[in-house]
Amino acid sequence: MYKVTFNDGTTFLGGEPQLSLWNNMPDKPIARIEYSMAGHSIILEGYEAYNHIVERARPINKRGIETISKVILMTKKGDSVTCLIFDFLKNHGCYYTRTRKFGYEYNNKPTTGWKKGIKNGKPKSKII
Repeated sequence: MYKVTFNDGTTFLGGEPQLSLWNNMPDKPIARIEYSMAGHSIILEGYEAYNHIVERARPINKRGIETISKVILMTKKGDSVTCLIFDFLKNHGCYYTRTRKFGYEYNNKPTTGWKKGIKNGKPKSKII
C-alpha cells in the first residue's frame, strides 16, 4: 500500500489497509510517502507530519465481513491539515480533499498516530 522514505534515506514498506503496519514504522523524520490506492499513485513529501485513518464498516446484522469504507491520508503544514479521502462505499474508490485546522481533522476531533515529517520542507502532493 505505501512506501516511506525517511530523511536519512532509509525506507519502510507498509501493508494494505487491513494491516497497514503504520504503528510499526520507525520513529524518524519522513521525507516522502508513496501510496498505491484505488488505481492511483499518490506521492506526498515535504510536510511537517503525516497520518492516515482506515474506516471500516460492518453489516448491521454483524454476521457479514467487515469491509474498508474509507482511507484518509493526512498531511500537516503549520496549523492546517489536508485530508485526501478515498471513499470506497459511496464513490467506489474516487477521492476528494478537505482542509481542517490541526486538532479538528477527523470528525472535528484530533487524531493520534501522527508521524513526524520535515520542518520547513516544501510540501508537494502528486496524484497519478
